[in-house]
Amino acid sequence: MEKMRTHLAPLPQKDGRYVALESQPDTWDNPASRHDHPSFLMAMGMLPGDGVDPAVMRRTLDAVLSSWDWRRRSGLGLPDDRDDRSPARRAFGRRRHPAQGRAEQSLRAPNGHNPQRGDLPVYLPGNGALLSAVAMMAGGWDGSDGIAPGFPHDGSWVVRAEGLHRLP
Repeated sequence: MEKMRTHLAPLPQKDGRYVALESQPDTWDNPASRHDHPSFLMAMGMLPGDGVDPAVMRRTLDAVLSSWDWRRRSGLGLPDDRDDRSPARRAFGRRRHPAQGRAEQSLRAPNGHNPQRGDLPVYLPGNGALLSAVAMMAGGWDGSDGIAPGFPHDGSWVVRAEGLHRLP
């Protein structure tokens, strides 16, 4: 297992940004490649050690937030204050994202799940990603400082957390 972990292939990138598929690296050249889940963003919190270059991931996140086709998928917007201290906070964004041509879509349904098609009542990857982002905001990430570094410290939030480990 350790050999597999230490011999992972580098994440595919083109022009200083990560791409969705190494075999089809047109994520940023072809708008038709920017409508599915931008799942490559999760690498920042999931790969151990030096697996992700923070500067490349920041450029990738900026590109996703500015040019992803959210009309074909419900998505996340930028937080109101556009605070980029925490990549997780930026990814978490506001709870609502205006989707062109439709009413605003909520990030979560009343039962706490991500809304999906009627025949897919629970979308667990989205739920897990949301929980991971909130845990990172509360517990911190490599290089973050203080308690609950992903939340505002202006008195608008009261955050209590215990037993969380910093994420990479």
